[in-house]
Amino acid sequence: MSDARQPTVAGPAAERRRLSVPEAARYLGVSESWLNKQRCKPAGAGPLFLRYGSKIAYDSQDLDSYMESRLCASTQDRAP
Repeated sequence: MSDARQPTVAGPAAERRRLSVPEAARYLGVSESWLNKQRCKPAGAGPLFLRYGSKIAYDSQDLDSYMESRLCASTQDRAP
């Protein structure tokens, strides 16, 4: 199974941040509940995340990529 979205691996470590669920929600401007629900949906529904045992984290560059993938030029455009 191939996912077109791949984790961001380039760039200096100083530009990358690991964010907790509350931090990632604030970063995106969404609720923690929304992020939690997106993780339960099929791949591609929400931003990529990291799992460390029972801990969840988000990479700031992956969140930026997710937001860029949702850009629309018109209200008639459908987000991917």
